Amino acid sequence: MEWEKHLNKQQLKAVTTPSQYVRVIAGAGSGKTRVLTYRLAYLIKEFGAAPWRTLAITFTNKAAKEMQERTMSLLPGNEGNLNVMTFHSFCARFLREEAQLIGYPRNFTIYDEDDQQRLIKSIVTRYGYKKNDKIVGEALRFIGMLKTDGLYPDDIDLRKYPYIPDRKTLLEIWKDYETALNNAFALDFDDLLAKVRLILINNEETRTKWQNRFDHILIDEFQDTNDVQYDLVENLLKSTTNLYVVGDPDQTIYTWRGANQDILTKMERQFPSVETIILNRNYRSTQNILSAANKLIAHNKDRIKKDLYTEAGSGEKIVQNNALTDRSEAEWVAQELMALKISEPGFSYRDVAILYRSAYLTAPIERVFMTKRIPYVVYGGIRFYARAEVKDVVAYWRMLVNRKDDVAFTRIINTPKRGIGDKTLATLVSEARKQEYSLYEYILYLEDDAPTDLRPNAKRILKDLVLIMESYRERIEAGLEAPSEVANEYIEKVGYYKYLKEDEERGEERLENVAQLIQELYAALKEGQFTTFAEYIQNVTMYTSQDEMGNEDRVTLMTVHVAKGLEYPYVFIIGLNDGVFPNHRSLDGGLEALEEERRLAYVAFTRAQKRLYLSCSNEYSYVLSNRKQPSPFFKEAGLEFPRFSSRFEFGRRYELPTKESDGGETRDFFAEPSEVADWQIGDLAQHRVFGRGIVKKIIDNTILEIKFDDYGIKKIMANHHAVEKIVLEGDLS
Repeated sequence: MEWEKHLNKQQLKAVTTPSQYVRVIAGAGSGKTRVLTYRLAYLIKEFGAAPWRTLAITFTNKAAKEMQERTMSLLPGNEGNLNVMTFHSFCARFLREEAQLIGYPRNFTIYDEDDQQRLIKSIVTRYGYKKNDKIVGEALRFIGMLKTDGLYPDDIDLRKYPYIPDRKTLLEIWKDYETALNNAFALDFDDLLAKVRLILINNEETRTKWQNRFDHILIDEFQDTNDVQYDLVENLLKSTTNLYVVGDPDQTIYTWRGANQDILTKMERQFPSVETIILNRNYRSTQNILSAANKLIAHNKDRIKKDLYTEAGSGEKIVQNNALTDRSEAEWVAQELMALKISEPGFSYRDVAILYRSAYLTAPIERVFMTKRIPYVVYGGIRFYARAEVKDVVAYWRMLVNRKDDVAFTRIINTPKRGIGDKTLATLVSEARKQEYSLYEYILYLEDDAPTDLRPNAKRILKDLVLIMESYRERIEAGLEAPSEVANEYIEKVGYYKYLKEDEERGEERLENVAQLIQELYAALKEGQFTTFAEYIQNVTMYTSQDEMGNEDRVTLMTVHVAKGLEYPYVFIIGLNDGVFPNHRSLDGGLEALEEERRLAYVAFTRAQKRLYLSCSNEYSYVLSNRKQPSPFFKEAGLEFPRFSSRFEFGRRYELPTKESDGGETRDFFAEPSEVADWQIGDLAQHRVFGRGIVKKIIDNTILEIKFDDYGIKKIMANHHAVEKIVLEGDLS
């Protein structure tokens, strides 16, 4: 084979090098899979390596299958001899052969995540817990966290983990879990790696046997290797074994689950003679995209320097958008898609990816896409309005506008848990039907001395819940406060935020989704998309029940983590705001956390083939509790700072229903922003209902947080006709 006809200069060097230890730094889109497959073929064809004495390790089954097929196309006749597999597949094969060393038969069972969860659920009941209690998730995370580090119960000193609640109980559950696995001759996924590592470390005869089995070991995505995986590889090496690794430190985005990029970046410490070959010619993106990515990642200190380039030309300039609101940002994306559909021959929605740092950012995009009938799919996730916490909060809000909504009430009656079981609910349904009331109405009108089969404690809990709902229902109807603030306080009062915070695995993500829903309510009323809270609820309910559009030609929405390894002709990165991307949590993690955020942005940029669109907005964020600012990544990428786009700003009308009018009166609260600007912290205010107060905080220049003398703190629309500024004599401001 004429290798030079199929490879560029650096690829050819990487494929044909005779060095024993090789580190290939393969930039995004530089053809690393081609290099790995050609390297395998070259070793066998030119170096005379035996296929069965060559081991190639990848991180996913899909990548392993692709590498196997592509190598076979270069080496027909060797189909059954190549060893291309994932770490877990290799370890499973190893243990089938060496199972007796851990006291297992060869036909042991491998437990997946569902099996693990079922086993833990059965164990926690012995400790007085129920199968659905949060201790189940806590135990799974506790076990997984420590097993990933190669640890077992006997290795644990609980004094090292003072930050873990219930650690003593969790350790006992773990011990029972290991006993159950042993009794069933079963292993979980973490066991596969940990057991093989321990065997290789502690059994010299077995270690020597497996070291003599392979002459060449090749590893893909080496930047994602964790310490246990590296220990395993290191113990497969003898003095003559050839080690060939491919990776890109600039794409290390999984340190939060154990990846250690130092294994790649500091490889020369372990192997002083290692040859480093850099693949920096990109075959995916235009030079404009690559130049921005290069400038961005250059701000990271802990990396191996490289600059990507292409011979495909400069291409289109990167498009930037700085919108005033989240909705106008989403409208801008939709408009750009429409323009592409008109101007680009052969354009397909499947050519488009919309990337984001956090899942809650899909809300405005989804709402606009549904309105405009743009087909889309949330890849690797759930549509925003179909997420459980979003549907829960909407159900709570529905009770503020319709007392007869039994479906909504049934959904939230025991969420969070209030001790209302199926039997209590059945009793409630039966008694309410006899009185021809909805469930809510029956509880509301149920007198203290009225005969009922409801348990006294259940009756009290339900009565308290309904009275809370009634109080917030009255405040929404009165229209004296900002609906988004009342709705937010209401969700806090019913205990839903506390319930989400107790979810250690996904609590933060779910809280962000609820905050984004509050944001949606605030923006929708502020911008005049809907005139009343009730109208908003009707429309958002339609979003939660909307079916997916039956169209395979769909725009793909996904997080950047999910997008790694993929490519699209047109890529939009939305929510490129400081505190969003980079994420606000990275600010607490120091330089290392910020560098990972920058690597994540680099991965996002380099998914784009033809055009890259970067967008941010400047609206107040309930997730950040502050007005959003553009991400520093704009400037770091050498991009001209985008100006505000007024292209999709909407008429801002806001309706406040009053007790005297069912429909309410429409007031143009945002027509005179100068009035809002007149307010300052410390100003005295007079409200027609709440009386005198002092301004303590101004939110987004539209909401006043006022501490009233007789009513405490209330949050009022700054242009509300019922509130006015008190100007004292001599105050000329």
